[in-house]
Amino acid sequence: GLKQGLPFFLGGLDHHVSAIGAGLPYSRNISESTGTVLACVSYVDKYLPQPQICIAHGLDDNHYFQVAFDENGAVSLEWYQKNYAPEFSIPELLEMAAKIDMGSEGLVAKPCVFNFEGLTGFAHVTHLHQHGHFIRAILESTSLSLSKLLMSLPGRKGSEGVVSTGGGAKSRLWVSIKADMLGTSFFIPECSETACLGAAMLGAVGVNEFDNVDD
Repeated sequence: GLKQGLPFFLGGLDHHVSAIGAGLPYSRNISESTGTVLACVSYVDKYLPQPQICIAHGLDDNHYFQVAFDENGAVSLEWYQKNYAPEFSIPELLEMAAKIDMGSEGLVAKPCVFNFEGLTGFAHVTHLHQHGHFIRAILESTSLSLSKLLMSLPGRKGSEGVVSTGGGAKSRLWVSIKADMLGTSFFIPECSETACLGAAMLGAVGVNEFDNVDD
């Protein structure tokens, strides 16, 4: 049903396109996306193949996107809410977690707690632990997994900070936990839909509205 001659321009993997919307090609940052899965993207000027790292061409022949994935993402949070706290919304559970100190009073969430039977994916559970403790433990678990992802990226050295994208970026608590645990600066873009922005930027360049993504 599209009209003949309508400009049509292909984009790329959502995490790469989101990195464009987050300004990675023109900064020294790394982007992270906390959605169903965790993903980290760096933009480098060298072809550096590594195990478990996906590589794609950048915006010119001299640059490359690198992306690393981990299953320990927001799905753990959604799993807990659905199975153990359906009477509360995720924002309400995050408010409870904000009142809990770092360390969740000894409660530890193993990576991908949703893969375990019942609450066996949590260690050191006591009768004193409430919803806020479990949610805080999940947030800390995903932050630890994110740290390992960042360390796995060859292009991490020299980065100025991490740009948070995806649904996880909407939680200031989650972002602050990541920043505290990783000991680095985290930035939240003014645009909450960086993948849509990146796709629009690529399309604008593709149909010659702009000379390059920087413009």
